[in-house]
Amino acid sequence: MTQHDEEAAHVMRAPMPPIFRSIVAVSAGMFVGGIAIFGVEALAHLLVPPPPGLDVTNPENVRNVMSTMPAAHFLPILLGYLIGPTVGAALTARMARSRPLLHASVMAGIFIMGALKNFMEIPHPIWFIVLALLAFMAAPFLGTKWAGK
Repeated sequence: MTQHDEEAAHVMRAPMPPIFRSIVAVSAGMFVGGIAIFGVEALAHLLVPPPPGLDVTNPENVRNVMSTMPAAHFLPILLGYLIGPTVGAALTARMARSRPLLHASVMAGIFIMGALKNFMEIPHPIWFIVLALLAFMAAPFLGTKWAGK
């Protein structure tokens, strides 16, 4: 092995700086959590289809239809809000070298900020907002436990 090969092998084995690893862990959890939310909602909407006339590309239409939707239409979204961030939190906790619950909580906090923005833009029933926020807050604990951390 040449000296260049030895140096290259050493660089490849060098540990990732902690802050970079933290950013990667939280980002990966966000990505996987977002995909999981989308997947759960897509599957659940096969069982409980969105109301007729809903045009998700038109914010005004969404606001109008949202006020007439029965609870059954919110349940797939709520399920996604629990499962997605929990899966993301589990991945984040697994990837974090230290303080897995803190890392998973940061990831969940980003989801909460996105949800709050959504709740401010589109009126949702109060019961749904409360349950959604509870789901997002439970995710880091459930995900970290699921990850065995």
